[in-house]
Amino acid sequence: THASLLKDLREEVDEYIEAVRKNDSAHMAEEIGDILLHVMFSSQIAAKKKLFTIEQVIDGLIRKIKRRHPHVFGDAKVSSTRQIIANWNRIKQTEKRRKAGRGHGKK
Repeated sequence: THASLLKDLREEVDEYIEAVRKNDSAHMAEEIGDILLHVMFSSQIAAKKKLFTIEQVIDGLIRKIKRRHPHVFGDAKVSSTRQIIANWNRIKQTEKRRKAGRGHGKK
């Protein structure tokens, strides 16, 4: 189940964080693969329950990236990384307020 996988997913994320902190790229690649396995496995569980598919996950991610990077996918102009991050955070907060107004859970 999704719930039964949480402990293992957390462990994989912790191992990835440790690899990053040690600047161990081979271990990072291995651990990010383990995280990807969890994403795929959880998506398969969800698909069997007709909750969502991996295609929906990927589509949602693509749409989110496009919304939050209007300087790449739209007409917004930025002059610094700081502006890009500020825009991302502003857009993210706007999205959260909209979801809260519709009664959806957090992302």
